[in-house]
Amino acid sequence: MKVLVSEKLVDEKKAFIPISDRAFLYGDAVFETMRSYGGKVPFLGRHVERLNNSLNGLKINCRVSEKTISGKIIRLLKANKLADACIKIMITRGDSEGGVAVTGKEVPRIVITASASRFYPEKFYSDGMSAVVVNTMKVPSVCLDSGFKTHNYLNNIAARLEASAKCADEAIMLNIKEYLCETSVGNLFFVKKGILYTPSLDCDILPGITREAVIDAAEKLGIKVKEGKYRIGSLNNAEECFMTNSIAEIMPITKIDGKKTGDGKPGTITQSLHKAYLDGLIFGF
Repeated sequence: MKVLVSEKLVDEKKAFIPISDRAFLYGDAVFETMRSYGGKVPFLGRHVERLNNSLNGLKINCRVSEKTISGKIIRLLKANKLADACIKIMITRGDSEGGVAVTGKEVPRIVITASASRFYPEKFYSDGMSAVVVNTMKVPSVCLDSGFKTHNYLNNIAARLEASAKCADEAIMLNIKEYLCETSVGNLFFVKKGILYTPSLDCDILPGITREAVIDAAEKLGIKVKEGKYRIGSLNNAEECFMTNSIAEIMPITKIDGKKTGDGKPGTITQSLHKAYLDGLIFGF
């Protein structure tokens, strides 16, 4: 497979960045992950907007346009003969001149990858995932804006390790005020009495692009949506639960802390929202 490193198409096994790159040294980089369908990326403009927001917020001297990123993605997909792929755009601050301090002389480095091997197994969609509420809490936005997608992912990794140790597929994280936050890789939704609930943006969550699309889809389907602050107990007696991200789309969670969610199968609202998503009801091609 080919990857794009600073405008050059390189075999993935030969691609590299210097060990002086601040992404390697400090996790000083931002990224966006997205999925292409038939060579097109839905919501690309929103991904680029969020990428630029991360770059601006962390004062990385780089801005990108939707047109430029689209061109790079098309070039990479063609080089790898891919139409349906997982795509990751990474922008590092550049090489360090020594120490943590930013000099302003760094030259950002853009790396883009595309892969057809990172999709979730079909069994997760048909049977659902298992999840546990973990002790690892989400880093609060007062420390690092939860809207920034940075390479420093140790908080999420620690949560997933904790879930794996309990033989669960996914971790459900709380914020430091012990409100439901998100999973290690996506936004969280649950259904009670036909109403769709999801933690609000002030719960230290990532403002997910798929999350936003699902809320739009639910409203179009006449499903009531409530965004708010919810305790762990809110998941008790939930009829359905699912997580969202650009790669998983809408992923059912059918077991939480060892107990079945609803009847232990993907629920009707989860399925109807996923169908609407895939049918293009809200696809922003």
